[in-house]
Amino acid sequence: MKNPILLLSIFLIIGCTSDSDVTKFNTSEAVLLDSNGKEIFLNESPQNFSITANVYALELKWTKINDSRIDAVQIFKGKHPEEMEFFKSLPNSSNFIDFLVGVREEYFYKIRYVAGDHFTGFSETISAFAEEPLNTNVPINDEIGGIQYAYWDFPFQTFEQISHQFIIHEEPTNENGNANGDGLYYQFYQGILNDTIGFYYGIQTRVYKPGVGFERGIIFSRWSTRNKENYSLSENAWGESAGYEGDFIGISKHYPWKIGQYQTLIKKDSTDTIGDWYSLKIINLSNHQIEYIGYLRFEKSSKSSGIKSGGITWTELYGKEPRGTPLPNWRVSVDEVTVNDSIYPSRVYIPYNPQRFLKFSNSYTTTNKNVYFLMGPNVTRVNDTGYLWDTLRFP
Repeated sequence: MKNPILLLSIFLIIGCTSDSDVTKFNTSEAVLLDSNGKEIFLNESPQNFSITANVYALELKWTKINDSRIDAVQIFKGKHPEEMEFFKSLPNSSNFIDFLVGVREEYFYKIRYVAGDHFTGFSETISAFAEEPLNTNVPINDEIGGIQYAYWDFPFQTFEQISHQFIIHEEPTNENGNANGDGLYYQFYQGILNDTIGFYYGIQTRVYKPGVGFERGIIFSRWSTRNKENYSLSENAWGESAGYEGDFIGISKHYPWKIGQYQTLIKKDSTDTIGDWYSLKIINLSNHQIEYIGYLRFEKSSKSSGIKSGGITWTELYGKEPRGTPLPNWRVSVDEVTVNDSIYPSRVYIPYNPQRFLKFSNSYTTTNKNVYFLMGPNVTRVNDTGYLWDTLRFP
């Protein structure tokens, strides 16, 4: 006869599973106990899940279940139905407005209820595009100048390296979709180096090279000098020393940027008896091709050394061709900004040009870490001046 004690021990080992193990499974029936300790089931997955598209926003709606066992509603989100991730948890409710969406991008959602350590099944997966404003078709004549700005504050007051990842989401185009010929500037970081010396760098649609003409390119400049010994050029780059914006020197290079993802890197490379040499390079992240632009020297200061926190990323319309046409459509985003290899910004502050382009620009975020700059005749500003995120006050 088989040993009943041994059989009971085997049964207990095989059949007993901890509650924590059971509730890891996202089953359609969440096991719960009533007040008498009897098992009951929460079978009601979210029903009537729908999306209403608003301007720069998507409103999710579903039928609320008045069940006291439901602690929360979990929202999952993604840009592909097979790649959705946990996005947000809400108290038991019937709707949520998602402002963290881009334009001309499809977003997928699904939701489920949470009851203690248990989950119901998911709702169906649905998707939508956020709405864009109606076409305003207002011509721009002499309104050149800065359009959108993002001020970056970092945990360190100074640093010797800054990396800027950005995405060009679309080509600059006119209302009819044709290529635009205006002078557009996307400036990665304008700031102060070695206490008092201003510098800036970015991509432009119209960079002039003597004997060649205008092409797309990248520039790297600094103020407070006309001395050409303070720059060193890479192959095919050229330098400039002028005073029409105050004394400055600059390096320019034609660079055929287009739709895609890129990274720029400014870093301190060497020091001599006069100052510190900082280099600029740009990387096409689709093929990892590196393009070196050149070096600028910044005189030493006894007060502070390095790049100061608080610099600006901004966009500018610096040339209009032809006059009397709307601001061109263009959408670029700051994907990631880090200093000294891995330090992220603590907060970013968004203002706009207070006098120009009042109806044709908007700045927003889709992740609370990136910054989108959207411009053009279809754009309406819905986000006011202020902090897009601020971990110093709101972790």
